Amino acid sequence: MSREMRKRLAHRSLCSFQLEKSFGDELVIGLDEVGRGCIAGPVVAAGVVFDPKDYDSQEPLMLEIDDSKRFSAARREQLVKYIFSRARSVQWSFIDSMIVDEINILQASFAAFREVIQKTLSLPLALTRVMVDGNQMIPDCSLFQKTVISGDRISKSIAAASLVAKVLRDRWMKTQSEIYPHYGFDRHKGYGTAAHWAAIELQGPCEIHRRSFLKKFYSRKESGEQAEGQVLEFYRSKGLELRHQNWSCDRGEIDLIFESGNEIRFVEVRFRSDGNLEAAFPLKKQERFKELAFQYLRVAPGARKRPHLDFVFVSPNGIETFEDFLKP
Repeated sequence: MSREMRKRLAHRSLCSFQLEKSFGDELVIGLDEVGRGCIAGPVVAAGVVFDPKDYDSQEPLMLEIDDSKRFSAARREQLVKYIFSRARSVQWSFIDSMIVDEINILQASFAAFREVIQKTLSLPLALTRVMVDGNQMIPDCSLFQKTVISGDRISKSIAAASLVAKVLRDRWMKTQSEIYPHYGFDRHKGYGTAAHWAAIELQGPCEIHRRSFLKKFYSRKESGEQAEGQVLEFYRSKGLELRHQNWSCDRGEIDLIFESGNEIRFVEVRFRSDGNLEAAFPLKKQERFKELAFQYLRVAPGARKRPHLDFVFVSPNGIETFEDFLKP
């Protein structure tokens, strides 16, 4: 046994077949899912049935099976290959983002579990029992069920299911990164990281995003668009002509650009429902806005006019303008 393997086994958790052994020689399926907390992609469930004769196996890879979060992606792949070679049954189910939006994530997880159970029951196995990670019974399941909190760290069967579900879902998300290259699905696998939210802000959602999970994005986007529209009408009422809306370059975007006589006015709009002005216009944002304005003046034709930089704060209390807030 290698030094790396001995180190892994020395630090393994209490994951074992003790729960499975309590059912004697009856076959039990361990169930787990991944992707419940993601904002894109499917929820994936997996179920693994081991032969009771393997419960006392001392094979290093069998001993190593544990919660999928404990391993690197490469090691998970190796363990899943072993699980497929040793288990009596390995089944899985993908429930896509559209179904998640339609029936909610909890019901989608239950649907995935039921599909895995049905696939397993279709095999010539005398399956009688289910162990599922968590504390919620699967509705409409005829088999005896046992819920196991933190089951992927306690039961080898559930841990194996967590590994299979994680690997299959990660593989699928990597394929989606080729179809939708702007979101970084190969890196964050659909979880709501800062980079992922930033990509959604820039590109908007794609087909595999869960709309029901993007309420934060839609409510903020809607509020921002409404605020920008209010400011647009406010400046037009002052006799200014809109030259550009959402002008962008490789360094960022300016919300509104107006002209009036020999002046050009750059306007940055922020909506803050909490009325926090400093949060709306932090210093870094001010400096970046100034840089963008000068970038526009360098590249835009016919822009040789006196520039003004305005910040406009929109809140439930109305519109507050800070004209020439930064002196160019």
